Amino acid sequence: MKSPLRELTRAEHARVDLLYSRFSLDTPAGYASFLLAQGAAYCSIEAELDRSGVERWIDDWPARSRRDLLLADLTELGVQAPVSDWDRRLERRSEMLGAAYVLEGSRLGGRLLARQLYPGAPRRFLDAAGPPAAWPRLLSLLNRNLVSPTELEAAASAAKDCFRCFERAAQQNEEPELA
Repeated sequence: MKSPLRELTRAEHARVDLLYSRFSLDTPAGYASFLLAQGAAYCSIEAELDRSGVERWIDDWPARSRRDLLLADLTELGVQAPVSDWDRRLERRSEMLGAAYVLEGSRLGGRLLARQLYPGAPRRFLDAAGPPAAWPRLLSLLNRNLVSPTELEAAASAAKDCFRCFERAAQQNEEPELA
């Protein structure tokens, strides 16, 4: 099962994948840099989804949360929490679903990236499985709820803004000094 959001956000997704592929996950400094970039986008988008009441639409949302896991991994690496420039409000159901699509898609990519980690790396964020069948359930929810062109456009706009936030975070990231 696919979502129309996949095609509508293909270019943004490809840019983000390319930017994040430059991080060296096989060293503590490279991995910390990667997590800082991820966190600058991920933590603020997830916080906005929480603020907006996304669990009205995604009932297992609390079990999908990975913000605390990411922050715990950064803490273990001796790196302070990232700062974000995310400032978009997600008020409509379709916008929340578009943002959730990006965050949940990053979970799938995280499983692949975890294979590149150096031995002993903190892996809470990348290894987080989430609820059973989380991705297919989200795709089903998207396909049931994003039926009108207006809803799909709003979801795609929010998803593109999320990808751009991840893109900015990757571009602005510098390797931190590890404790």
